[in-house]
This record gives sequence, structure tokens and C-alpha cells, in this order.
Amino acid sequence: MGLPVTVYRWDDAGAPQLVERRPSEFITILKKCLVEGYGTKSPLGWTAPFEDVQNRKIVFRNSPTDGSGGVLRFADFNTDDRVGGTVIYTHGKIANSVDEVLPLHVYNSIFAQTVNNTQWVIIGTSRSFYLIVNNTSKPMASGTSGSGTWWFGDLDPSLPYDQSTMMAFYASTNNTGGTGWNLSLDYLANGSGQVVLGDANNDIYSAEYQLYLPMDGAKLYSQTSASNSQGVPVTNLFLAPVLVKLKTLNSGTQDAFDTLIRFSESRPVIRGAIAGLYEFAQGGYSDQPWPQIHTQQGRSYWIIRQGHVGSCNVCIDLDTWYE
Repeated sequence: MGLPVTVYRWDDAGAPQLVERRPSEFITILKKCLVEGYGTKSPLGWTAPFEDVQNRKIVFRNSPTDGSGGVLRFADFNTDDRVGGTVIYTHGKIANSVDEVLPLHVYNSIFAQTVNNTQWVIIGTSRSFYLIVNNTSKPMASGTSGSGTWWFGDLDPSLPYDQSTMMAFYASTNNTGGTGWNLSLDYLANGSGQVVLGDANNDIYSAEYQLYLPMDGAKLYSQTSASNSQGVPVTNLFLAPVLVKLKTLNSGTQDAFDTLIRFSESRPVIRGAIAGLYEFAQGGYSDQPWPQIHTQQGRSYWIIRQGHVGSCNVCIDLDTWYE
């Protein structure tokens, strides 16, 4: 049995609002959706073991029953709760305080670059969630306007004994409070970002992973050209899960125990999949209003906006993850 998906939106009754795009507003939205609930909507079932309200820092933990019990830390990057401010995040297995998440990873950022980006959506389960910050003033191809989609939580692992599944994405291997239209899942391509994950059976050792789009060689779209990117596909979307792949890879690559990667039981080439995230080969939607939901074979999919001017190419399952 998989985990049911819940969708939270800015236009729900009683929903918290992103008015001035301050870090305190982002943290309130996360807390309401993950821990507290609002209106008639129950929360996702996460906890917040540590919080510093005055300095806008918080640690969330996903369900240790449904998931890994891993943690995410969010904090005000500029420390002044400024209008349009940046929130930094990192992931880990445990937290000892609001300032100590282990093992120590680099941090990255979520943002709302323009004043119009006040419409937010969270799509998630007790194990993971997507945060979307967007606006209805532009079509599905936002034209580098600074909208964003980020994913947080347990990947869907290829090894059932994987002990290091908690991650955050978009990610890099360098601490950054940087913001940009190309620093989120809205501009997803093969090799997007990098994330450091502890080995599956021993997080003393770690390696860099990146996202992999299996149908990239058969795609019928361009992310950077409006040509052939408009309209809505009239057939079922050809869907493939977005995978988490080892970044450094060749026939001689070895794991921390000098075992060839193709035989490794601790550092698999394909670590798993991003829960609920699918690439579709047809592309399209660039001229359509945001948001767009596609339905086929009894399931619904949220089409992720394109950060450039071309086709949308990824979507989120709105029904069930971790099946």
C-alpha cells in the first residue's frame, strides 16, 4: 500500500498567505501544512521537534513509522525577515537542536523572486512533499520569472534497507543562498543539481548523486524554445519516474569498500526515484494558464511549470506515492 497524497493551496479556506514573501511567512505555511493543519485540512503528519520562532528557524521530522524519521532544517538566510527574503534548507538523519542537523550537509535556498509570486502549493505525504511558489499572471512557461518548485523528504529507494533516504532538492554541493529561475525543479534536465547522500548501509561514507530523466533521449520537446511547446497533449502522457543517479560513474567506479559500483550493495548506481515525480516525453502546455492538472487512467498529475520559455516536461502524481 502506498501513501495517499494531500494538496494544500493558497486559495483553500483558512490557508496561510504569502503576502510579502517573508521567511516567517514561508515557515508558517510549512508548519501549517506539515504539523498543524488549517481550516478543514489535517496536516501531513510531520513533527517540529525544534523551533526558534524569534530567529525564524525550524526543524521538521517526517513520520518514523511511514518513513525514515529524517529531518529538514529551514532558516531565514538574511536573519532579518525581509520582504522577498530567502529561506535556506538542509537535510539530515537526526537533529540535536534547531541549529544542529546531522550528518552535516550543505544548505540551499527557496525563494519568491518577484512580487507576483504569492501563490503557493504544497503536495505531499507523511514522508515527503513538494513546495511550489508561483503566480497566475504568467502562462505555464514562465519565461525566467523566478517561480519555483522544490522537493523534500525520503526518496523511494532502490534498496529496501537504505538508511539514508532523506534529501532535499533542488540541491548543490556548495552552501548557497543564491536564487534564480534555473535553481528549482521548474527547469529540470538530466544532471540537474547534486545532492550528497550517505551510503545506503553506512552513512560514515557518502557520495554525490544527481537527477536522471530516463526518457531524455526520446523527448519530443525543447525547454528553451517555444516551437512545438504549445497546446495540451491529446493522448495519454508517456510517463517515466525521475531517478536519483550516482554523479561520478564509469565502468571502473568503486564504492567506499573498493567494490565495483555494478556490484555495490552500499552505493547503487540508481539510488531510487523522487517520490511522485515523472518525466513525460510529449512536452507541451507552455501557452496554457497556470495551474494545469492532467488526468489519465484514473490518476491525476500536477504539471510543473517550465522555468524557461519552452515545454513543460515533468509532473507530480496527485494520488499515491511509494507504491
